[in-house]
Amino acid sequence: MIPRPAEIFEQDDGSSSKWPRYLVLFLAVVSGWRLIYLILTPLDLVPDEAYYWDWGRIPALGYYSKPPMIAWINWLTTSLFVHSTPFTVRLPAVVLGTLSLVALYGFVESMFDRKTAFWAVVLAALSPLACAINFVMTTDAPLVCCWSLALYTSWQAVKDKSRKPMWWLLTGLICGIGILSKQMMLFSPF
Repeated sequence: MIPRPAEIFEQDDGSSSKWPRYLVLFLAVVSGWRLIYLILTPLDLVPDEAYYWDWGRIPALGYYSKPPMIAWINWLTTSLFVHSTPFTVRLPAVVLGTLSLVALYGFVESMFDRKTAFWAVVLAALSPLACAINFVMTTDAPLVCCWSLALYTSWQAVKDKSRKPMWWLLTGLICGIGILSKQMMLFSPF
């Protein structure tokens, strides 16, 4: 059921179960639009994308200027499809961008409420930088995804009263994957 605009802006305490439904609807529309745009606008790869795609043809443990995650992702997605096209190269950027928004929702919901989390996701998804990162498969797409996931898991670790190390271990694993994506992950506050 598609919400009426008045329903979205009505007053509530933010704990209503409608906000996760709105999130799913919003993510479906945004991700669907991004995929349709990539299909209908088959632009050539930008130089960085082509460079990383070339790395993905022969995956290695490291490269001259970047860690190997971007090449591994390109190798995986282009080997899943018969032909390597700009769409198959850019598809992970859309998936990683959506996963980043889900992690952002979880983080903000655990800090505030569902309504605030929904609007944080909307604002983040519509920001110009997010639009660019989620259409071009560079090292920034996996970096932002790992950063968002690490933000969520580290908050859960701090908030966890039982002091089980699962959230910290998960944060460490995600930070390690982020470092394999781009060295800037080393400067995250986790």
